[in-house]
Formats: sequence, C-alpha cells, structure tokens
Amino acid sequence: MLYVLLGSQMGMRVLRKRWVTATDPAVAGAGRIFNLRLKPVAWQTLCAEMTGQAAGDEIADRVAEDACRVFEVYIRALANGAEGALPGSGL
Repeated sequence: MLYVLLGSQMGMRVLRKRWVTATDPAVAGAGRIFNLRLKPVAWQTLCAEMTGQAAGDEIADRVAEDACRVFEVYIRALANGAEGALPGSGL
C-alpha cells in the first residue's frame, strides 16, 4: 500500500508541472484537488528499502500484492463508467 501511496505522490509531482502551465481551466484547477504535501524523501527511502528485498521475499511479495489490489480498484472504477478519465491515454 505504501508503494502505491508514495508512488502516487511522485506522480502528482509530474502532473503538477502540467497543471500549473495549463491553459485549460479544468486542468489548471487540478491543483485544488491534489494539494497534498509531497515528501520525495519517503519515496526514495521506500525505493531503497525495496531494492534490498530479494524476489520472493515475504515483504516484497506483500508490497506487490497490496499494489495490485489498489490498482484493481482503479481498473474497476474505469470499467464502471470513468472512461475518458485520463484524456489521451485510451483509458
């Protein structure tokens, strides 16, 4: 779960660069929704810890399983009427 949450924060950092320069009011307004305080050190720490995990390790398997469960939520949301939620992505 932590992998998905921290990864999402890092993804927001990329998206923020797009919405602050956007001319489309709907895109420019995204910052109001995603106003979380980013902590890149937490993501870097998690990545470093995960790099040290061996394939098949209990912790690594748990992280992968939790991430898949979270991504399944996104996939179900898209399948249940959120088509077009990611313009230009085909999703």
